[in-house]
Amino acid sequence: MDQFSKFTKLYPMKNQKLETIMDTLQLEYFSEYGVPSEILTDNGGQFITNRWREFAADIGCSVRKTSPYNPQSNPVERVMRELGRIIRVYAHERQTRWDKIVDRAERTINATAHRSTKFRPVELHPGVEEPLKIDPRLRPIEEDENSDDEAELERKIEEAAQTLQKRAQQRKKQTDKHGEADTYQPGDKIWIKLHRRSDANRRLTRKIHLVYDGPYVVRAEVRKNAYLVEDGEGTTLGTFNSRQIKPHREAKLKPIAEINMLRAKQEIKRIARMDIEKFVKDVKDVQKSSETNKSKNKEDIILTDESDNDEEKISDAEKSETETKRNPLDSSKEGGGQRLRRKKLLVSEKGMRHISRLMRLISGKQPLDNVVGLVENQQMKILFDHRGEFNVVTEAAIRQIESKVGRLERLRNSASIPAYLKKEKKIKVRAVKLNIIIANRELNIEAMILNKEEEICVLFGRHACKEMGRKLSKLPKGNDELTRWDIHLTEQDRKKMLKQREKKMKQKTKL
Repeated sequence: MDQFSKFTKLYPMKNQKLETIMDTLQLEYFSEYGVPSEILTDNGGQFITNRWREFAADIGCSVRKTSPYNPQSNPVERVMRELGRIIRVYAHERQTRWDKIVDRAERTINATAHRSTKFRPVELHPGVEEPLKIDPRLRPIEEDENSDDEAELERKIEEAAQTLQKRAQQRKKQTDKHGEADTYQPGDKIWIKLHRRSDANRRLTRKIHLVYDGPYVVRAEVRKNAYLVEDGEGTTLGTFNSRQIKPHREAKLKPIAEINMLRAKQEIKRIARMDIEKFVKDVKDVQKSSETNKSKNKEDIILTDESDNDEEKISDAEKSETETKRNPLDSSKEGGGQRLRRKKLLVSEKGMRHISRLMRLISGKQPLDNVVGLVENQQMKILFDHRGEFNVVTEAAIRQIESKVGRLERLRNSASIPAYLKKEKKIKVRAVKLNIIIANRELNIEAMILNKEEEICVLFGRHACKEMGRKLSKLPKGNDELTRWDIHLTEQDRKKMLKQREKKMKQKTKL
């Protein structure tokens, strides 16, 4: 946008990259209207790079940026607000076609008299084609047809300049009603307004952030109401508008006593380390004494840690270290008050959610469809989980099967073990292959072993449920198929056949 005439050009672009912006300026704007003497931009990431400054130097124009968080100093913001209003009205239903409206909006803006100049932008630009053509018969009759076009243009430019000055004075008068901006001299101490955002990951909220930060020092006045600011070491922080600055005021009351915080921090650190060593030693002694008298109500290990031929167990030193990191220090001790960091759990949070759900299903807290079938020729309850993906077998069921058929092979890289449980380094999750028969339908699956002592069952995931459902839906083969008889069956013959069937069933039971 031309700052004097308010002549506006709009170019839709696919992205906001600096290369795209430079190509659009060279191929579209500069080739048609020439290179301007100065370009004003905001503080976008594209315009604060050395590549942008080098581009401006190559084409022979200067660049200038507005002060941060001060959109009032950028006249393009008013055009963008009007453009957004137009696009919302005409493209709210088909939002992907907003670029089709930009050309019409540009011609309308350039053909409308601006309030700051009282002229249409095209009237102050000679050689620009009329954006909205009017039938010549509707044009007003010129009083002097032989008037000089150049003189007329100069007259319009002078009138527009006078109107711009009047509008600027009116805006200043309106702004001064809220109080004039403070002026600062080089060397003055100031505070800068912060614009921090809330961050849920770091548990920070914008409402209780500090509003101002400082004190800093004014290095120089860049232009009116804009100052170059540096810190106490001379490092430049940037240019800030006077709206984002407030003067520094020294405290009138000085503290009565000073506290040596450095010394206090060292003492607390030393005392906390001594308490940690003592606490670790006490816990180790408790662990050694408790090993001889283990309680029967000890918590179950959620996942099996069973290898092919032996079981790996956590050493006493690791247990004591885990307990020390899970139990905080007593804050009532002198110089204490610090807490030890908790050691990470054996299973990740996502894995614990998955395991907790399986435990609820197996324990019956969430009811599921179930049948009784043969698992490795052992009669056992089978649950159907149509929501879950993985098959599960309890360790109690594995012990019952292995007592009859021998040890089952443990699988490490089974598809029935979730990927996030395979990555766990402090536990070992295993699976087994099982042969399951339900209503004379046979199915081979792989199931993850879950340590649930009191339950003997197998849990089908949704894939196994679908596979077994397809097999159960098929008609059984053999003598159970229905056939139509050509001979009529009398009631006496039917009773005889029933008696014969009962005799055969009794003979089978005796055998």
